[in-house]
Amino acid sequence: ETEPSYCPVVPMPFHGSTHQRHWMFTANDLSLRRGTAHAARLLRLKPLLPPETELLTEEEELVLVRHFAGEVRRLCCQFEPHLPDAVCGTATAFVLRYYLFNTVMDHPPLHITMLCLFLACKTEEVAMGLEDVVKVLPTADRAAVVSFVRQQEVQVLQQLKFHLQVYDWVVPMQGFVADIQAFLLPEGAGAGA
Repeated sequence: ETEPSYCPVVPMPFHGSTHQRHWMFTANDLSLRRGTAHAARLLRLKPLLPPETELLTEEEELVLVRHFAGEVRRLCCQFEPHLPDAVCGTATAFVLRYYLFNTVMDHPPLHITMLCLFLACKTEEVAMGLEDVVKVLPTADRAAVVSFVRQQEVQVLQQLKFHLQVYDWVVPMQGFVADIQAFLLPEGAGAGA
């Protein structure tokens, strides 16, 4: 019998990645993309609603998006053990990327956040089923989120352009801290010494 041969995993360089080519924006680019998505949604909704209906402003939407992007960290910390930083960073990036082309008036932000967390677990190779991911939610919300994720997973992947590699700031920062510790601590001394 021969041993199966495995290819070592070599991280892709950032330069030339889909992250760099498709997901790096100036502040003006971000504002323009969000404004376009918001305006398109208003055009679709206004004819369907009574004239006195007030819809979210672009600024109010951005507050909601930032809130739910921030909720990812809280959700990741509710798991035992906590989900890795890479999952939290990837899920946060997915939420922010999704809302560059969509508005919070399209789908419930909690549902999108949970779907992005589920996708991030898959992307970062953390073995968790959908039912495990939604356990951090109140029981009353779980069935609706599971149903939404099953129906919308492919559509959200399309909105993310199937670009799932995220270069999160956490990994370089951890490397930087390790380098500083190696430089400052005498050889053979551990972090707890």
